[in-house]
Amino acid sequence: MSADGRFVAFESLAADLVADDANGDFDVFVRDLKTGTTTLVSANRAGTGSGNGFSFAPAISADGRFVAFESFATDLVADDDANGDFDVFVRDLKTGTTTLISVNRAGCGSGNGFSSAPAISADGRLVAFVSANDAGTSSGNSQSRFPVFSADGRSVAFDSLAGDLVANDTNFNSDVFVRDLHTGTTTLVSVNSAGTDSGNNGSGLAAVSANARFVAFVSSASDLAGNDTNFNSDVFVRDLKTGTTTLVSVNSAGTDSGNGFSIDAAISDDGRFVAFGSYAGDLVANDTNGGGDVFVRDLKTGTTTLVSVNRAGTDSGNGFSIAAAISADGRLVAFFSEASDLIAGDTNHDVATDAL
Repeated sequence: MSADGRFVAFESLAADLVADDANGDFDVFVRDLKTGTTTLVSANRAGTGSGNGFSFAPAISADGRFVAFESFATDLVADDDANGDFDVFVRDLKTGTTTLISVNRAGCGSGNGFSSAPAISADGRLVAFVSANDAGTSSGNSQSRFPVFSADGRSVAFDSLAGDLVANDTNFNSDVFVRDLHTGTTTLVSVNSAGTDSGNNGSGLAAVSANARFVAFVSSASDLAGNDTNFNSDVFVRDLKTGTTTLVSVNSAGTDSGNGFSIDAAISDDGRFVAFGSYAGDLVANDTNGGGDVFVRDLKTGTTTLVSVNRAGTDSGNGFSIAAAISADGRLVAFFSEASDLIAGDTNHDVATDAL
């Protein structure tokens, strides 16, 4: 979602969203909620239709102009994309041009392995991604994935199985880190409540506030905050300035973690609002569908709001909802849902938006 919530990037197998999508595969699109128009992002280099392979995992710049995505298509750019594998691209929706990002270090074609999971800076200038290419750099002692940028592009949050990125990571599991590209320092985010070591289980799927002070993430660790006793994955926010971690997926009484697992953290620019998905049924009073729903936690007021509410506004929708994204000011939330009663005229599985 763009910073103001106007543009929503998503992937879809639908062939009737635009006129020129005939590849019968997943493609990337952007919906302009102001004009009500949908644009094909994963277009071939001729601009006549969709690419010749499936595309997915979009990330959009703050103004909605640039969209980074992953694709197996080989006809998106004129460059030598001949590695027969996934690559990362950026589409400029203003100029209608696509650029190969996962280029080899000679700058003359795609790299020698797959590239995936792109993230884009707010201004669209920087793209972080995961790659199996030999980039000629020194890496950690295990795989890293799912990068996300701070708004200024200075910091990158990611999760990693590597145990040698910082000194106090001894859990032999996935953890969340923030890398400051200006200072060249890496900070462990998924630290235990004592602040001495990594948590006692895996953590990942980070999201960061605009200045990277606040990091939201998902963790199965039970020792990050004092009130986590559900033995499930939960959503947390780490304040890197104060060195404190807050449980986000807390029950409606505010006393403990919810009674089901929580996933999909997204955070507003100021770090106040956290959108997430959860299968817990006790985060709010009116969640009775027994499935996954999308919520927003206001860390300032300590309140949780059900986002995937039915159109009557009385209860959760009649199907599960996941994959939340939030606007910069925390007012708009986009999410995927199988529910058919969130809006009128919905007869399939869709991406929806809700204003808080």
